[in-house]
Order: sequence, then C-alpha cells, then structure tokens
Amino acid sequence: MIMKSFWFAGSLTVVVACSSLTDTSEPEVVVAKQEVVEATSGEDMEHLCTPQDKVTPICVVNAPEDAEWLPDGSGLILSEFAGFEGTEGRISLLDIESGEVSLLYDSSLRKGADDTSEWGAKGVVEKKRFAPHGINLSQRADGRWQLLVVNHAARETIDVFELLQIDGVWTLLWRGGVDAVDESKFNDVAAFGDGFYTTRYFIGNRDTVEDDFLEQRKNGIVKKWTRGEGWADLAGTEGVLLNGILWNEAANELVVAELGLSLIHVFTSDGEKKHTIEGVRLPDNISWNEKRDGYLVSGNDVSVYKLADCAEAELEICAGEFAVFEIAPVTGSKKTRYSSDGEFWGPASNVVERDGRFYLGSSRGSRLLIVE
Repeated sequence: MIMKSFWFAGSLTVVVACSSLTDTSEPEVVVAKQEVVEATSGEDMEHLCTPQDKVTPICVVNAPEDAEWLPDGSGLILSEFAGFEGTEGRISLLDIESGEVSLLYDSSLRKGADDTSEWGAKGVVEKKRFAPHGINLSQRADGRWQLLVVNHAARETIDVFELLQIDGVWTLLWRGGVDAVDESKFNDVAAFGDGFYTTRYFIGNRDTVEDDFLEQRKNGIVKKWTRGEGWADLAGTEGVLLNGILWNEAANELVVAELGLSLIHVFTSDGEKKHTIEGVRLPDNISWNEKRDGYLVSGNDVSVYKLADCAEAELEICAGEFAVFEIAPVTGSKKTRYSSDGEFWGPASNVVERDGRFYLGSSRGSRLLIVE
C-alpha cells in the first residue's frame, strides 16, 4: 500500500491511502471532501464566536499556533502563524481580564536594529519581514525577560526579543537573532542557559515534507545553539517532522514531539533517550501545566480525509476529536486532562493552563479557545 500525502495548516502532513504502488486512481479523499464541505459550508462566524457550555472562543486572532504567559500572568503572548512560506504574521497579546487582543510585534514595528551580540549571534540584523512560528519565554541570568521566536521570513532565523514594561505597557524590543547556517526549517524553540534548542521540522523546500513523511525519513533533529560555540546537531534526536520542544533543567529533560511518527521523546541534554511516550496522535507544542509539575501536549485524532479537504477548502473548523494530555516528568506516565469531539473547534496545536482553564490555540482558523 502506498500513502499519498497532503499538506495541512502549515505544520501537519496528512496521508491518504491508495491500494498499490502503481495505483493511479483518485484517492477516496474526493468523496470525503464532498461530505466535509456539505457538513461545514456556510459556517456562521457569529455562532462560532458565541460562548458554549464551559467553552469561550476568542475571535480576534489568526492561527494562534503557540502561546506563552506573561510573567505576571495577566496576559497570553500569541504567535499568529502564517505558514512556512514566509507570509507575514505577528506576535499579539491577549489580556485575560478584558479579553482584548493587542499587537506586540510585526514588521511594521521594525526599527532595523543591529544585533549587539549580547542576545544573539554577531552580525545578525533585524529582518524586514516577520513570519513567527514557535515561541519561548524565559528569564535571563540578569533578570530580564527574553522571548525567542522562530521566524520563517527570508532567511530562517531565531529572533531574540526583550519583553519589558514601558510606562506600564508590555512591549517587545528586538535584541538580536541567530540565522540558520543551512536550509533547515525550524518549528519550535526552547531556551537554556546561554543558548537554546530548536527542532528542525524539515530541510530544504516544503515539498520534501511529503517524502519525509511517506518514507519516514528522519530529516528532523534537535539543533543546539550556544554563545561562543554556535550551532551543533544533538546526536540521537533524529526524527520524522520534529515539532514542539520543552526544556526542563531541574530534571535534565528535553521533551520533543515527533509529529511524523506520533511519538513524544524525552532526552537528556546530551541527546541520550530516557523514554518514549506513545498514544498521542500528531503531537504538537509542549508546555508546562499550571503547577509546573507536568508537561501538557495536544493530540489530534482527526480523520486524514477531513484534514486534507479542510486545508484545501480553507474551512474554519476541521471537525475531529482532539485531546489534552499531561505527561509526568521523570516517569513519563501519561493521562488525559481534556478531550473533545472537535465539532465546535479544532484541531489543537498548543495548550496552556491558568486558574483551572485551558487556553487552546491552532495553526489554522481565527479563534483561540478557553475551556473551563
């Protein structure tokens, strides 16, 4: 049996089965497409933006693919994803109390600054275009807050911003960046000490993703950048379409989602594998739970036929089950924290937790979901 693949939502590859290597017939997805369009055409955005039982949508964001809490917990930093092709997106801020969303950074706020090499690599300049993907907020040794952003615009870059308050207003200032030294396309990023880890989703142009998935080629890898030493591949972390990443310094655990094989791996900082967690289909971004004693990850059990057609039809909802899982540090045990049939919202690419609520984002659509 051969699998024909379709690109979905900028960060997922989905697959449709055909009967043989030489099968030239149309895949079953054609029939499924009719069913999906009939079921979801004429979507009423007013309805989709109306709170349901214990579920509140926020409808003033575009594809909130990743999220980080402000240091004081008053707001949620959102990466509004526009794809790997360099289409511009933005970093925005959701005020939890008011529900309002404001702009933190896009290319219109670019000042054309040069890197001082204090925050990034020497000689890197602020790019003219901005296409964010994965983000990570951490506190530097000097107490200042640093936001790392995967930027797909022009040359692949990890941008480094300072998050600070100016006259009581949270603000992002570009402080530096680190350019890729090959054709790597990154997905997510996690800070450590004097550097960061990032997941390579694929290398080369986007067309290679299909072959990586079909042939299970391990072109993904965790890459490490350290000031003074530069880039290095973390041997032992190779995988198929590596996605979310989280660094737990206290437990010496690097948690990595391998979307291509629906696995979650836990490595040491040296790349030694501690264990692998199964049972989370199409895992995406990874975050801390509210108590910071467990890892949260979203899994999407959506029909591959629907995924392919939803992407082509650019539908707001691609109905299908998704769930939020929690993984215990050290042991790697897994439990389900929340599940949904996905009829109102889906799929999920990230989840964060605060005050007993889940905040769910997606790499497609125009809504953020708050679940009581």
